[in-house]
Amino acid sequence: MSNYEKPVVVMAEESTEGVYLASGDHLEQCRFGRTEASAGADACQECSKSGGKRATPLPGEESARRDDFKSCVDNMPIKQ
Repeated sequence: MSNYEKPVVVMAEESTEGVYLASGDHLEQCRFGRTEASAGADACQECSKSGGKRATPLPGEESARRDDFKSCVDNMPIKQ
């Protein structure tokens, strides 16, 4: 890529093709739609406790606690 050419926007009414310019702004999400893990979030606590099987406790089961959170099973960054 020794000959760099600055990108330009070209409008052509007859063309049905397009490019989404903000495609790099999409944040990666875990299986439950979160962009970062948090030991204080109920969904993250339950997901970690269940090994990624669920984000809410089963009926009659005790809710997960902060101590149940070990790490994010989807390797999301942990909220500081």
